[in-house]
Amino acid sequence: FPVLALVMIGLSAYLWVNVSPMGARYTGLNVTDAAGTPPNARAWDWFIATGENFNITILNHEYRTVHYNLEIALSNSTKRTVLFADNRTLAHNETWQLYPAITPDRTGRDMILQFAVYADNATAPCQGLNATVSVYRVLANATPPYTPDVEIYDGSVG
Repeated sequence: FPVLALVMIGLSAYLWVNVSPMGARYTGLNVTDAAGTPPNARAWDWFIATGENFNITILNHEYRTVHYNLEIALSNSTKRTVLFADNRTLAHNETWQLYPAITPDRTGRDMILQFAVYADNATAPCQGLNATVSVYRVLANATPPYTPDVEIYDGSVG
């Protein structure tokens, strides 16, 4: 009987290690501007222009297939506007990379650019990032990378 118990314990341990999923379950979100700069590298302030591209990566590490909705919105104290929305179903360990061009609907300072990822049509995001942004109109002759320099931006703030 003791030998059978040891065999069962050994088999259980083997199956636990080799069959059950190991590690944390999570959804990964990475956001950078077109140059690869994350928002916190600019002291939590991005200066964005009309049509600026972003690199967004979503990783499913949930050990199951998940349907994701991505929403990018611009908010200030009076208005919230969804600027981009898309969705995709990802298998475990699958990655979704996208490069949307964001066109803000207004200029202004100290607004919030929200990147929210929802899993399986949930009402609360499973992953998100809020970046403080200032949106300027770019002069026609400006070339990236844009900076908050008055020679590049026309200074119009709505």
